[in-house]
Amino acid sequence: MSASNTETVPRLTWANFSRLIRLPSQTGTWLLMLPTLWALVLSSRGLPPLRLLVIFALGSFVMRSAGVVLNDLADRSFDRHVARTRQRPLASGELSREHALVVLATLVVVRIEVPELDGHDARSEAGGDHRCRRAQSVPELVLRVLRLRPVLRRRLADPERGFLRVRE
Repeated sequence: MSASNTETVPRLTWANFSRLIRLPSQTGTWLLMLPTLWALVLSSRGLPPLRLLVIFALGSFVMRSAGVVLNDLADRSFDRHVARTRQRPLASGELSREHALVVLATLVVVRIEVPELDGHDARSEAGGDHRCRRAQSVPELVLRVLRLRPVLRRRLADPERGFLRVRE
């Protein structure tokens, strides 16, 4: 047997997936979820509806999981040199970068679909100033940011006036 035959090919298994999203350690999820649930309790002046508790708890779990996957993607080469993080699936080579990107994309899609549990379409609120006037408490700020996008795009595309020009 040659050395290339003994190497393990990265595979997306349940064990690797659960370690990637840090399923055994949920401290970060609680740190994200508790203030959210407290805000729900305060806004409902008591016990909020169970469906909202489930939606916000699920959203906290999914976004925290996406955050740790993104962190592992960013730090995968550094994590190999740190004893505490050396055994993480990306750092150890048990999962590939592509596996982590698929997991991250899946988590983001799940996050977008979570509000659908309450009959609320999060995709429809992603843009449009007419929605901001009805749904946001600070519509003028949102409108100004939306109006700046074309200006920023032009500035970035113009090498003479752009933000990224090299100064000599």
